[in-house]
Amino acid sequence: MILFWIISAAMLLAALALLLPTLLRPKQFIDPDLNLINVNIAKQRLNELDAEYQAGQHSEVQYQQIQKDLEQQLANDLEKEHAPQTRKEIQSSKSVAIIIASVVPILAISLYLTRGDLDAMEMSGPGAGANREINSMVAQNGGTMPTVDEMIVSLKQKLADKPNNPQGWYMLARSYMALKQYNDAVGAWKELLSLIGPNDAEVLVQYADALAMTQGGRLTGKPAEQVFQALELNPNNTQGLWLAGMAMQEKKDYPAALNYWKRLEPNMDDDPESQTALRDLINRAEQKLQQPVTNFKTLPSIASAAQAPAQAALGKDSIRLEIDLDPNLAAKVAIEDSLFIYAKAMSGPPMPLAAVRKKAIDLPLSITLNDSMAMMPQMKLSNFAQVKVGARISKSGNAIAQDGDFYAEVQSVTVGQEAVVKILIKQIKGHAQRPGITPTAVVTPTATEATQAAVAADAINVSIRLSPDLASRVSPEDALFIYAKALRGPPMPLAAVRKQVKDLPLQLTLNDAMAMMPQMKLSSFKQVKIGARISKSGNAIGQAGDLFGEVQPVTVGQSATVNLMIQHIR
Repeated sequence: MILFWIISAAMLLAALALLLPTLLRPKQFIDPDLNLINVNIAKQRLNELDAEYQAGQHSEVQYQQIQKDLEQQLANDLEKEHAPQTRKEIQSSKSVAIIIASVVPILAISLYLTRGDLDAMEMSGPGAGANREINSMVAQNGGTMPTVDEMIVSLKQKLADKPNNPQGWYMLARSYMALKQYNDAVGAWKELLSLIGPNDAEVLVQYADALAMTQGGRLTGKPAEQVFQALELNPNNTQGLWLAGMAMQEKKDYPAALNYWKRLEPNMDDDPESQTALRDLINRAEQKLQQPVTNFKTLPSIASAAQAPAQAALGKDSIRLEIDLDPNLAAKVAIEDSLFIYAKAMSGPPMPLAAVRKKAIDLPLSITLNDSMAMMPQMKLSNFAQVKVGARISKSGNAIAQDGDFYAEVQSVTVGQEAVVKILIKQIKGHAQRPGITPTAVVTPTATEATQAAVAADAINVSIRLSPDLASRVSPEDALFIYAKALRGPPMPLAAVRKQVKDLPLQLTLNDAMAMMPQMKLSSFKQVKIGARISKSGNAIGQAGDLFGEVQPVTVGQSATVNLMIQHIR
């Protein structure tokens, strides 16, 4: 809540700062040339943006990004040469200025206090507890809302007394960002990172943003390093993908910029304005390339800046990899195909000890696998002396290997070794040998073959169909998730498979091999619920508009096939 009041006060001050000097100035000669027109248009749009932000139409990240885009567009327009025109004289409006300065803030605050919801501003994560903080400040101030400066001073005093307070440092950093005191914000983000460690993607991105603003908005150098480190932790971080694209654009590496922005695009479906701004960035980058980027083989090799974290000193829990694609397969791979990089135990459970998801466009790629990429704390690289490492390209994006995936593996790699492991992706899973392509050693049975096997005690046969009434609502490439979940308990699937609508109707077997965690698997439960969901966004978390169907209760190991019809809309 403190952040809301700080932002609101800052927006009011910014609006008044824009309006009052013009109204109070006794006389001013203005040259109404095209440069001035562009400036006025930019100011008008900024005022509209402020109003939209206060109305809740934009998040803070979206607000700052649109503001940056407007400033960049204005700079581009001002670089053009225009002929000067006739000067005109305007008179001051002191009475209007007085009315605006006194009435607008009172009306704005009064309107929110009567119509707003103070409790709705409660946050989670490092910024949680803001409502309690602002209510405490109001109580200490005799029931009166403290000024922005008073809020900052109070927060700094509390942190001086109790510096081990991540929430406090988070609020202070965000407050400084709202006031555009970027150097102070950088210091606050540093303090927060020293408390929580460098493994929070959201905080790293915010820190990168503050660093960039101290450089006039440029991401080159340390800001970009922080962004790419955040994406190593969370490859789908929205602000991280946006800033990563901006960083690549600064380097004029437009294919890499497009890679990040196209990965971000599906996340903008529920935000039309941000989607429009992102589409504009993508169009500009494609114009720089003179053509849309659609095929992997048309792109130059990209040494992605995301490799920056891999340049760090190698630890005892790390393995350095250099991954490339066999030129004979380049024409078969699209830039948006998923690239999975992993390390697994030589023998034992199939769950990776370390895993990273990239895109085919990132190849060739240098990367370091380490304990921070473990999927479970008890199953990590440093627990093993030797492992196998591999890379796999999947058109479906399925984390489980399927026929047709391109892959390569290297066995008996010593964890912590200095030597770089080189991986050349040149095999096709489930295919016979072809010229220039090494056949796979093991062929995974298809889903249809698997359903013909005897049902084990840890398995359930499932037959999935789509209701004809919903057929017009889906596309062949839409994601199809099939899962088994506990009837009661955590929402994490006990077994899960990702397919596509074009695979329907479909028969398959869910079993323990598809478990996401060893301690949460089908054979641990007697009865479960089985479901299937179609998602246009490809999001693993259910969203409004998804099509789905569920059957419950289902006995694990039963011989009867579960017939599931997708016939509901979320």
